[in-house]
Amino acid sequence: MMLISVAASVAVSAGIAIAGHRAKALTGRGAVVSTLVGTSIIGSFGGHGALLLGYFFASGSCLSRLPVARRLSGGTVARNERQVLANGGVAAVAGVGALLIGRERAVAILAGSLAAATSDTWATEFGLQFGRVPRYVLSGRPVAPGLSGGITPAGTLASVGGAATAALLAGALYRDGRIVAVALAAGMSGSILDSVLGEAVQVKRRAPVSRRLTEDARENGAPTRYASGWRWVDNDVVNLACTLTGGVVALVLWRVTWEN
Repeated sequence: MMLISVAASVAVSAGIAIAGHRAKALTGRGAVVSTLVGTSIIGSFGGHGALLLGYFFASGSCLSRLPVARRLSGGTVARNERQVLANGGVAAVAGVGALLIGRERAVAILAGSLAAATSDTWATEFGLQFGRVPRYVLSGRPVAPGLSGGITPAGTLASVGGAATAALLAGALYRDGRIVAVALAAGMSGSILDSVLGEAVQVKRRAPVSRRLTEDARENGAPTRYASGWRWVDNDVVNLACTLTGGVVALVLWRVTWEN
């Protein structure tokens, strides 16, 4: 039975990953890593885990196709393996560790990390599409659209909506209102930290021709130059910190609120 369950998890995960690759939402390596992440989540959390992961992935992929997001990115950008791990790695680890920490705690981490990922993604995409001039969350200085650390009223409202819808979905799937409160708080915590780290430590680079700040290593084929931040902290590292924070906050809140 266990072998059948594992095989089914792999088959479902691989099918979803292949579909994502064909839709140009995943790179080849991204599809491989997505299969591993999905296998862990589906194998441990079943259909509920698959739906939560699918909700994040589908909503984020749809929002990335909004006109402004497509223009700033030069078209639809497929997620690579690092991006898949940054957004789904914490949930996958929760699946692997469910037998050690207990199912309820693992579910809290799953919901909290994916709520954080959804919140951050919605904030970015809605902020680009509907927000005005973004401002850094700490200093309040205006920043170019698309650079990490900037927030707008539209993006902030969207971050709440992303976290809330993911939390409500988790609560409905598990028929447990406690999950909603925990995941919502965890999701917003992760998204806020993402903006703080985006301004304070994420690496920024200077394009040689346009002289604009960017997070890309190259612009129009030319290498960009280091400008500020910690060199090893790129957007994927910040996104991992976001989902890790969501998972940890959810676990702590679950233990403090419901286990004491």
